[in-house]
Amino acid sequence: MSIDLFEIFLQERAALAISLLIQRYRAVLTARPAVTGNELNYKLHGIIRDCAYHYRSLNASLRTASPNVTDCIEHALEVILVLQLNGVIEMRQDPTVAGVKKWAEWWLEQRLGKIRKERHDSMEVNPFMAPLISALHGHSDFLELADFLLGGHFAIGHATGFGKLIDEKILPNVFATTKLDKATRRGSKLFKLACFDNIDHIVHKNGEDVLLSLKASKWTIQLGQAVELNKSFKLIHELLENREHTHSKVVVGVFYGNPASLTDKYRLVRGISGEVDHDVHDIQNYVDVLAGQEFWSWLGDHPDTQLWVMQGIEQAIDSKKKELQEAQKLMTDFRNSFARRYENFIDSQGNIDWIRILQATNG
Repeated sequence: MSIDLFEIFLQERAALAISLLIQRYRAVLTARPAVTGNELNYKLHGIIRDCAYHYRSLNASLRTASPNVTDCIEHALEVILVLQLNGVIEMRQDPTVAGVKKWAEWWLEQRLGKIRKERHDSMEVNPFMAPLISALHGHSDFLELADFLLGGHFAIGHATGFGKLIDEKILPNVFATTKLDKATRRGSKLFKLACFDNIDHIVHKNGEDVLLSLKASKWTIQLGQAVELNKSFKLIHELLENREHTHSKVVVGVFYGNPASLTDKYRLVRGISGEVDHDVHDIQNYVDVLAGQEFWSWLGDHPDTQLWVMQGIEQAIDSKKKELQEAQKLMTDFRNSFARRYENFIDSQGNIDWIRILQATNG
């Protein structure tokens, strides 16, 4: 097949894809009474995103090579223009903000419920570390130390809960990923394989499925984990080469930070060892690492995606002001109750008897 004929073939294939996408668009509009709100917007955005992808793949200099190509291009441009005039394409921001707001509100309610149920006797003071912390931070009394300790106590739960918010709620419900949870893996012979243990989501983009391994920050993976990830991704790549699945690549997504700040462990994941040989495989062509703004831009197909996520979080905070006032009161009550547990170890001048606290804790 000559190069010209091959290019025409590619154009006609892309034109056919556009034609099918337009049919999908019409089907969604026909079902509009049953498909409303954010679900409708997401369906339309996915169609237009794929349509634009195929349109860009056409060679402008050969558009007239086939009447079918020309007709489909003109039809696609007409549909895209109508959608732009109706604001559909630019509506991506609204459902993203609204979706994040909904789930951030849910998260605040969940954390508030934890605070309501928390009891001061569920927390222990480390009698060895507490005096060091108090001296290091210059706490003037036990209440200041209590504030610090309680902040750390709740921060652990908050951090774990926030990771679940991103992983289990926002990505699948706002960005339409498929979460590789137990139920999904149980129903698939492929995903039951151990090499998929470190894959969290399937991201559907431009007619392809991308495997996503989600990480919080530059510190999330250590040396042993990086080597394990590399070996797992190597096995997944081998399965692709053996045509046992069609997932185009693996993306390691870091949802806060930036590429320049990532540790060398993320290079190891892709098989870049540096001066020390860690017995990793070079899979740079199959594994990408995206951090911070570039990750959110990739996920949401827009450079402002992370700003929309933040807007959703801010709107959730605004909508929960009354409940958050309750949370602050509960925290104050919890601190005072916690401090009263130790009042017998504090003299009238505010001096803390750490020896007696140690004995009361350890026996």
